[in-house]
Amino acid sequence: MYLEYEKLCEKGLLHTVQLILEQVQKQGLKEPHHFYITFATTHPNVQMPPYLMDEYPEEMTIVLQHQFSNLKVYDHLFSVDLSFNDQEESVVIPFSSLISFSDPSENFDLEFTPELKSEAQNKADEEQSQKEKVVSIDRFRKK
Repeated sequence: MYLEYEKLCEKGLLHTVQLILEQVQKQGLKEPHHFYITFATTHPNVQMPPYLMDEYPEEMTIVLQHQFSNLKVYDHLFSVDLSFNDQEESVVIPFSSLISFSDPSENFDLEFTPELKSEAQNKADEEQSQKEKVVSIDRFRKK
């Protein structure tokens, strides 16, 4: 398919999350807003302490409300420091790993299909698929 509308829409909505977090980075998070962000911990570019990865082997939901700091938003990911059992930890979350983003104070909810393979893996899979479509005519030639 030439135009993949669902992928384009999802990309636009992920950009919306990026813009929301950039605004919070600049201005802070004002009451009554708070965010629930669920992401796939299996995404190759998620970074978090090993004990959290063990505790959340597939997905994790974080809450941005009172106890977060050092929010930094980049083009393809964001990082934030959160408190886990009274210990501050940094997590790095690619936007492409997001499963959902919610602000209950505004009844605002977005759902996503996370990309669990890296771009390089996706390209390698596509190349392999193309190779599988090639049919050798050698076996049909007379010898």
